[in-house]
Amino acid sequence: MNSFIRFHHIYIDHYDISSTGISLNEFRQRRHSLVNLIRHYMKTEQKQSSKNFTICLPASSRLYMGPDVAYFPFKQQSDFYYLTGCMQPDAILLINGNDQTFSTNLFLSRCTMHSTDEYERWFGPTITDGEKICQIFGIDKVYPIDQLITLKLPSSSILFYNSQFINDKTINKKNVVPFLKRFSSSIVCNQLTSFLHSLRSIKSFAEQNLIRRVCQLTSIAFINTMKNCKKDIENEYLVKAQFQYECEKLGDLSMAFYPVVAANGRANTIHYQKNNQSINKDGLIMLDGGCLFKQYSSDMTRLWPINGRFSSAQRQLYEILLTVHKDLIQYIDSADTIISREKLNALADQYMIKYLREENILSRTIDENYAKNIIHILCPTGTSHHLGLDVHDCELSTAKQQLRPGNVITIEPDIYEAIEKHDLMIKYSNLKLEIFKKTLPPDHFDIQNLEERIQFVKDILEPSVKSLRELGNETFYNSNFDQALIYYQQALDEELKSSNIDYSNVFDIHFEIAQVHAKKDGNHTSEVNYLQKLIGTQYSDDTLHSAVIYSKIAEVYG
Repeated sequence: MNSFIRFHHIYIDHYDISSTGISLNEFRQRRHSLVNLIRHYMKTEQKQSSKNFTICLPASSRLYMGPDVAYFPFKQQSDFYYLTGCMQPDAILLINGNDQTFSTNLFLSRCTMHSTDEYERWFGPTITDGEKICQIFGIDKVYPIDQLITLKLPSSSILFYNSQFINDKTINKKNVVPFLKRFSSSIVCNQLTSFLHSLRSIKSFAEQNLIRRVCQLTSIAFINTMKNCKKDIENEYLVKAQFQYECEKLGDLSMAFYPVVAANGRANTIHYQKNNQSINKDGLIMLDGGCLFKQYSSDMTRLWPINGRFSSAQRQLYEILLTVHKDLIQYIDSADTIISREKLNALADQYMIKYLREENILSRTIDENYAKNIIHILCPTGTSHHLGLDVHDCELSTAKQQLRPGNVITIEPDIYEAIEKHDLMIKYSNLKLEIFKKTLPPDHFDIQNLEERIQFVKDILEPSVKSLRELGNETFYNSNFDQALIYYQQALDEELKSSNIDYSNVFDIHFEIAQVHAKKDGNHTSEVNYLQKLIGTQYSDDTLHSAVIYSKIAEVYG
């Protein structure tokens, strides 16, 4: 490329995509998966499988505190980051494709200064080589962003774009809006984010590791904050400052959201943000905070007595909430039915009513419907949400959807307000007890346990497949490759017998078998041969599933 492209490193001195914790191949696979969803949608919903399509996804703009003072840290638009790993502001990802092929294009801002040297003097090192930028992100072509409007597009393309971006103040629409006008009669606005959220809700092993790590670090920060915020703490802002310090001293952590530090009755304000009021020495302090580590979020809450001792009333409610929390986790562990966040919400309400009645806090004389209405007032926020690149991740993944392996969710029963009305005893007025978000009760429960619980739900539904795959994994890691192949093939046969085949599970087993072939023969040739054979036999007439296998072959070749 002849044009100078600005690409300077604000967050990573020497840009290496692997430093994100996600491999380049995984970013490529994500783009492949999105394209396959679009193709399937075009074929089944639009009845236009051969028609061209364009995916437009803008990055975030940098926010400013004043005319030219950048607000740090920069938070990249999550869908854009999920597909690229790129942290550059004001960029645009454009994917053009059809039912056969697709190409990826990254549009970046031009340098506004006279020379590279001048720019780097102000902002640091840059990369101006377009080919190198393509290699870094695994992108086909890189363009100056002002060429977006004039870029030649495939004829009669349908545009996939998130209509919410039109009103999003964090996105620079200067170059996007003129581009959208080229598709005035062929824009699909409501599907792109839905497709992306369905992909993002299933966390890869690499993503799970990042979330596990950020939760571990945040847990340490919470523990240290509580240890250092004792009865001599006089104001909420001191707790906030201590928490931010404890987070940032652990490494490359920033705030995932503005923390809530609320003492006394102020904790009943759900989005309280003043964090500057005095603390009653005999009161409770609530800290709701989270960290960002390599773009992945944590979100935790702790509430503790500033003098180190719960009153009897405080402890009673605290123990109720802790019991509800443990019961929900136990339910996930032992469930033999489909689990959804909606089901967890309903169970939390049932458990709360049960224990409040047992402790004579909630009147036993009121009927069940009235009791539920009371609980909805006391617990208005819901018990669970997805967690990932955003704190409230994948907002289009509804509470009714079945939880699947790879989902990472919170378990967070709470009581926001206990007041005299609604048949509640007055002694519990102005308490706010929100217990353990994520997977961190007092014994620092690790996020891996949550992942195992969700996997366990899946395994209960298909125990034979699960046990056979476990045997395959065990024998594979013991280098007994022939026996591993037998177990994996048996697992595959069982899965294919199912009346409701889970093809994500089928392909996982296929890829496990391919991996055994590679290890057994000491090279990737036999692995690729196995995958190519699948395309030529079982999936010869299945374009969508063949594309999944082709993507895996591309990943093997790196």
